Amino acid sequence: MFNRTIHRPATHIPQRGAHADIAQPAQAAAVVGAQLPQTQTPAAAAYQDVHETLHLTKDRNYDLSSFRHTWQEPEFTHLVQQLSQKTATTETAALERRCLQMLGDLFHTAGPAGASVSSPALAVQLAGLAMLWNWRRHHRTPGRPITRPNIIWGRTPSPAWAHFARIFEIEPRSVETSDERFMLDVESALARIDANTIGVVGVLGNDVTGNYDSLAELNAGLTRIHKTTGYEVPIHVDAAGGFVAPFLTPELPWDFRLPRVQSIHVSGGQYGMVQPAAEWVLWRDPATLPDGLSDTNHDDNATSAPERVMAQYYSFLRLGRDGYTRIMQDLQDVSRIVAQGLAATNRFEVLSDGQSLPLVCAKLRDGSRFSVLDISQELHERGWRVPASRVGSDQVEILRIVPGEGFDRNRAEMLVQDIRRVLKVLDIRPPRRSRQEIEESLLHDVSETLQDLRGIHTRIPLTSPARVS
Repeated sequence: MFNRTIHRPATHIPQRGAHADIAQPAQAAAVVGAQLPQTQTPAAAAYQDVHETLHLTKDRNYDLSSFRHTWQEPEFTHLVQQLSQKTATTETAALERRCLQMLGDLFHTAGPAGASVSSPALAVQLAGLAMLWNWRRHHRTPGRPITRPNIIWGRTPSPAWAHFARIFEIEPRSVETSDERFMLDVESALARIDANTIGVVGVLGNDVTGNYDSLAELNAGLTRIHKTTGYEVPIHVDAAGGFVAPFLTPELPWDFRLPRVQSIHVSGGQYGMVQPAAEWVLWRDPATLPDGLSDTNHDDNATSAPERVMAQYYSFLRLGRDGYTRIMQDLQDVSRIVAQGLAATNRFEVLSDGQSLPLVCAKLRDGSRFSVLDISQELHERGWRVPASRVGSDQVEILRIVPGEGFDRNRAEMLVQDIRRVLKVLDIRPPRRSRQEIEESLLHDVSETLQDLRGIHTRIPLTSPARVS
């Protein structure tokens, strides 16, 4: 999962760079091309360096579009091969409970309730149902008319939330901020709360800039509302940064340290360093779960896909706090190298804050002759996969760069250099016409063609055909 192995010797050679062997960092020193190494480099590590530098095959280190963890160590593969149906049904549930306890410790609750599930959509369904049923329990009284519940979020945390609201006839109230941070506008969210609000979905790392919502501010506002109105409105945290914040910003209160946080969803396949991915949904304690959910046998989730739970538990043991901290810090460091490189061109405005998810989101400054879509296409021809897209109600055009495994300082500097080259190429290239300009040009051409046809028609005399005698 964390070592890249070329051959199959008895002793595995760790991958260099950001995700090198955590237990033996001395063996994982990066091969620096500008200096002669002081010590010998293992053959597999030297091969890996040359192989990746020359880009001899399609390398995932050049795919900067996704959070997903994409590979696993041979030791874990061996475990999966040994897994039998008997083991899956009798022991995996115990590993799931250990993982939940570790996650509870990481998110600051002593006795969490929770489960591993197979998809983010299922995690959303469970968290949403818990909020809905708790609201019904507190809200509905004999003789009181039934009203439609509502749920509040900023930038839609996941399409699954909109699906959940539609299925259970819950009114979605979106309060996305109007600026380009794509964060929850806390004051607007608080203003839209009423007696029918089942909860607020906060995001620890949105899917555009990677910035965190101000969850502590949201918690304080909900506490004030409770004191004045009695409304019990919980927070659910969609925690893309659930395996980032505890290691890079452990002092940041976003989890169960905030009294209004009722549940957290975190994915092992993002920064949990797990493949295959396990999705986790946790509640503060069993008391926050309605009876209908707490009575469910969640052990079935663990045994239906045991390799997911095994992978997460293996990752926790393999890395520990020190290993996760080192990996996340490395990812944050290379993200800052890229962000600083883009800012130094004076052509980009960096929208990510550098303190949240380890990614870079940037847009071109006003007045550019080309778009980020042009930059993305040029980078693609150079082997980089850097997505460009239009986001938000204002359709802001952004580049989004997500460093992954093996994306080290050398690659970060290489990417910045390629972006500089692309800018020079686009500067001298004729600007691409906009869609409006193309349409106007086509209309002009059609108009001229019709005029020519009319001229030809007027110049040709109309004669009757000769009669045949």
